Amino acid sequence: MLEIFERKCKLRSANNKREIHGDENVLAIYLSFEWIAPNTELERIGRGLLAALYRKGDVPVEDLPGIDAKLTALKFPTLTVLTFEDKHEHMAFTIHQGGPGHDLTLDECLVDCVSIGPKDGGTSTVRFRVRTHPKDSKTAGMLCNLLVNGDITVSVAAMESEAA
Repeated sequence: MLEIFERKCKLRSANNKREIHGDENVLAIYLSFEWIAPNTELERIGRGLLAALYRKGDVPVEDLPGIDAKLTALKFPTLTVLTFEDKHEHMAFTIHQGGPGHDLTLDECLVDCVSIGPKDGGTSTVRFRVRTHPKDSKTAGMLCNLLVNGDITVSVAAMESEAA
């Protein structure tokens, strides 16, 4: 399951859609993100991904934060993108805006369209999409306005009741 804790991600797109829930029209906002992740973060996406995608390199690599320097060479250099079809429901999505009391947490989000583009040297481009149903127009406007900023610090995790 995808879990991200206070990572700076690039917001690639924000799309508004109308969904029909029974007899009710509901606003849905889809936010697509991209993040350059060190290879050790792959274990937060799926157990065994680090060992499956990387092998020991022939050339020593300098120690970089979050990168397992022993596993930096691609096992499959022609693999460009690995896509997951999983849909993670009941997720909490947090936009960090400067400390406690300022963060915006949205519950009951769907996280899907997760993909990994492994790179030689121990990093991967991770992409994912978050669907949320904002409760009010102020939140909806703020979410759409995030595109102006581009880089946003976010967290994605199972909601408390789901994690237990």
